[in-house]
Amino acid sequence: MIVFFRNIIPGIFCILLTITASSQVSVKATVDRDRILIGEPVKLTLQVYTPLGETVNWFALDSIPGFEFIQKGKLDTIESVDNKKLEQTLVVTSFDSGHVALGPLQMMVGDRQYQTDSLFVDVSYKDFDPAADYKDIKTVVEVEDNSIDYLPWIIGAVTLIAIGVIIWLLRKKKTVKVEQPVSPALPPYEEAMKALEALRDYDFNAPDAIKIYYTKLNDV
Repeated sequence: MIVFFRNIIPGIFCILLTITASSQVSVKATVDRDRILIGEPVKLTLQVYTPLGETVNWFALDSIPGFEFIQKGKLDTIESVDNKKLEQTLVVTSFDSGHVALGPLQMMVGDRQYQTDSLFVDVSYKDFDPAADYKDIKTVVEVEDNSIDYLPWIIGAVTLIAIGVIIWLLRKKKTVKVEQPVSPALPPYEEAMKALEALRDYDFNAPDAIKIYYTKLNDV
């Protein structure tokens, strides 16, 4: 009998601990409005309270049937003396008219699964007012392009810059000296024959012509 109680008491104690831990977990989802027009935003807040030290696998927020994500806020964690609070705010919208269900959404604390309650949002179109004035489709309004007024100024500025660059290049350009070609020197024999040919036509009537003639002949 003693052995029986010795074996059953730890089991009962574990069950009580599990029940106590489960009772400390709270999962909640709320929306700031339950009636919207198609495409209007809805703020969805997810709150989870867990004991300290518990492993939390947050909601899988890849998609929510019937809704589209507009914005995903960051996950905030606040720890107190005996528990931990996790909270995330999302902005969603729906393009399905009617009484659209949001959730339930599942998450894990430790090895146990928890889920939120189902929320419902009425999604509708804007009410048609037959008394409102009929608004016809507006025609396309042409907008005057003022950039054309600046075109002559732009062309003038570019032209002045181009002229300035050309003048600067012309002033910087150096004058290239053209060297006169030098006639190749004649061989000594041909040069002597050329000098004798010139003496043949020498004018002996000039003053001191004979003296100059023999001087040049001696040079040859």
